[in-house]
Amino acid sequence: MLLNALLMCIYFISCTSHENPCLKVKEGRFYYYSPGHEAHMIIVRGDSVQFEINMKTGDTSYWKIKWTADCQFSTHYLSGLKFTSKEEEYFYTTSTVTFTIGTITKDYFIYDGLFENSFMHKNTAILAGCAKSELQMCLPG
Repeated sequence: MLLNALLMCIYFISCTSHENPCLKVKEGRFYYYSPGHEAHMIIVRGDSVQFEINMKTGDTSYWKIKWTADCQFSTHYLSGLKFTSKEEEYFYTTSTVTFTIGTITKDYFIYDGLFENSFMHKNTAILAGCAKSELQMCLPG
């Protein structure tokens, strides 16, 4: 009887103590680049808001964050972008971007994103960012 109780305790502890690998990227400071584009940004992510600093222009945009699963979150534009047209402004203000985190290493993580709104669904290219305070060029593995 004592052995059964001990085994059950070990089972419950082992089942509840798995670490979510995406906890490493839920908050922090990240370097972002998009392969094939000139976009280079520093992303500072907090509990429910992140801001993105364009390293070329210094412009900063603000995004609301909602974690929908251990390794998936959605963002919604709040403010800061300089739009070139009313259509572009409408696109950003009505869209939700859902990110799914894939690979996580000690130096970088890779994720993909999906822009969604009432008139389109668009998969983005694979995007990469460095985990935590690393501000170095990241190369997908």
